[in-house]
Amino acid sequence: MCNDKPATVEMDAPGYERLADVLRRAFDQAARGKGKERHAIERAFHDQPMQTISGLIGSADGLLYQAIKKTQESRRLPLERSVAERLGAIAYLAGSIIFDEANSAEAAPGLGEIEIMEGR
Repeated sequence: MCNDKPATVEMDAPGYERLADVLRRAFDQAARGKGKERHAIERAFHDQPMQTISGLIGSADGLLYQAIKKTQESRRLPLERSVAERLGAIAYLAGSIIFDEANSAEAAPGLGEIEIMEGR
């Protein structure tokens, strides 16, 4: 769901502690670590270049590509660096969801579909 002020959810469901830990680490990396250092430039997550570039091309495909690329690259790195890459992939996947929800036909009629011109 696309909201300016998303609901806060307690991540305390029994049996889901490890998932909560990974999601918190992905958030921390994006908000305070490598993601903030490289991409934020004093911008909110939903206003960073990943979103504006996706807007220019009218698709979240670049974000999905980045998530796949980071995942593939992670497989040949030592564990600590591998985990960091995959935490970044989680952030790119979240970015793709944010973009799609903000640009869906339900959120903004007429923006959800891109007309493809054949023969050009």
